[in-house]
Amino acid sequence: MPVALQTANILQFAVTLSNAAPYGVDRSVTVGAGANRLTVVKISNPNGGSKPTGLNVVLGGTAGGVGGTALTELGTTASGGPNSSNLIFYLMDPAVGVSNLFIGVGSWYGQQVMVTVETYHDCDPTTRISAAQVGGSPSSTSPNTINISATADDITIFSWCGYGATGVAPLAGQTSFGNFGGSPTLNSITANHSYKAGASTSVGVSWTSGQTQTSRIAAVIKGVAAPDTTGPNLSSPVGTSTGANSATVGATTDEGNGMMYAVVTSSATAPTVAQIKAGQDAAGVAAAWAGSVAVSSIGAKTLNASGLTPTTPYYSHDVHTDAAGNNSNVVSSASFTTAAAGDSIAPILSAPVGTKTGTTTANVGATTDEGNGTMFSVVTTSATVPTVAQIKAGQNNAGTAAAWAGNLGITSAGAKILGVTGLPSATTCYSHTVHTDAANNNSNIVSSAGFTTDGVTVYGLDLNKPELAIGDFVGIEVGQGLEINKAFYVRVNNAANGDVVLPKATKNTDSEGQLARYTHASLALGTNYEVVIEDPSDIKKRAVCVMAAT
Repeated sequence: MPVALQTANILQFAVTLSNAAPYGVDRSVTVGAGANRLTVVKISNPNGGSKPTGLNVVLGGTAGGVGGTALTELGTTASGGPNSSNLIFYLMDPAVGVSNLFIGVGSWYGQQVMVTVETYHDCDPTTRISAAQVGGSPSSTSPNTINISATADDITIFSWCGYGATGVAPLAGQTSFGNFGGSPTLNSITANHSYKAGASTSVGVSWTSGQTQTSRIAAVIKGVAAPDTTGPNLSSPVGTSTGANSATVGATTDEGNGMMYAVVTSSATAPTVAQIKAGQDAAGVAAAWAGSVAVSSIGAKTLNASGLTPTTPYYSHDVHTDAAGNNSNVVSSASFTTAAAGDSIAPILSAPVGTKTGTTTANVGATTDEGNGTMFSVVTTSATVPTVAQIKAGQNNAGTAAAWAGNLGITSAGAKILGVTGLPSATTCYSHTVHTDAANNNSNIVSSAGFTTDGVTVYGLDLNKPELAIGDFVGIEVGQGLEINKAFYVRVNNAANGDVVLPKATKNTDSEGQLARYTHASLALGTNYEVVIEDPSDIKKRAVCVMAAT
């Protein structure tokens, strides 16, 4: 609830502090009834340019503050040039009734002070008053402010001094307790004490334009926020099938805290709030599905229901309990029906195949018991089995590119073979195969025994002075060993990455057994190239050399 100011018990006075006994001033103060009370004493000294020493404020007891309770100093602001000071003292839970207030003179003897005594009740029991915000003396005569954060349940109090015998005016929205006029003996400085209730944002203090402010202080008397007794409001309930066993449920809420609870039942009858929170249907038995989600913002909220029965009509029922324990209305979706059951059985692979068919080729595959989907295979140089994801991505068990990867559409059960090319010669390899059916179920992985590709027989091809010439042609000179006037296959690859630079082409040897030159203009100076020469009648007979284009 908002903090309350006891306006009937406000006391204001101006007095000159005497250095004679009791070395201060006594006044009678009335404190009204009310819980969590707070008495505040604001003291302004237009001629006090620094904080006093020995100044004390006591409530209760007898004259001179004997036997009373000392108030706590909240804060002080002082300006040395224009000579003014503002102080705030407070006491929590002062005694109800009439008490003596004593202000001890301290080092301010012979100086005039302006005092306002205020009592509040219904304050926050934990933090009744905030820390003080203070300010010195700006040189400008334009209004200035202190920004201090308050809520609608608080009251902000201000005290400030400024030049000008006509008084200091508070900003709009503030209520003035009154001005204390100055005189030439007080440097024509006036003081004003004011307050502002029910502020919901930052508030400011200022002084009349044209006057020079000298010092200011502000603090917030804290109220207690009214408890939240309003429950959230739910609307737009959702119930949508997302599969044979799943659905999306939820609703839209106008509060951004607490928990939303939902159940899915086969009955349109809405359960009670307690039943929804317990995961039950309207009959008090376990719902087909129950869940909850934390709410941190307003708007549509959804939950994913699972474990439902295929081709079954359902309803969702939702409730939102906010952070204060208030329950929303219960909302129920229209009927929705889950989808028909799909294929949930994965294929089974057996009899893995891995058989070499040449220096760089092989046959791989396996036997499957399902006639749909896709079979994926990789050939690696490691017997370690890759994962399903790696096989589908064409990778080995290390996650790098396999020696070969391929796939085959499956339309019938039985043995399936994939032809492999591009394997390294004279190398032991392994095939690894998986089958994913049309319902996206993955089979077991099967791996073949190791198989070794054939080696390459180089039979007297003497690449004596091989050259790759930049510009108009590529020249390869073979000194001896090749049949004359015979066709050979020639191709050129990038030696670094294996990319084909010149595709396989048929070239004929001349009368000296040398391959004729042929033109090409895309070789790069200084790049290493692999030149492969093969006998068309027996591709195992080949010569390979690596050279730099010059």
